[in-house]
Amino acid sequence: MSAVLAEKQPFVPWGPLTPPVNPEDTRLRYLAQSLLTGPELGVCPPLTLDQALDVLRWAGRL
Repeated sequence: MSAVLAEKQPFVPWGPLTPPVNPEDTRLRYLAQSLLTGPELGVCPPLTLDQALDVLRWAGRL
């Protein structure tokens, strides 16, 4: 009986880490999202930071 042994990869329980989140970016994105959707935050997909800045400029908040 012939078995093929796969090369073992190191166990990483949570995968690669993402860069740290800037709290100010999160605040701006949340504010722009709330301006677009009101209290229904799940209505549209999350905005990128560039989209959020465009919305805030359009709304006169920047």
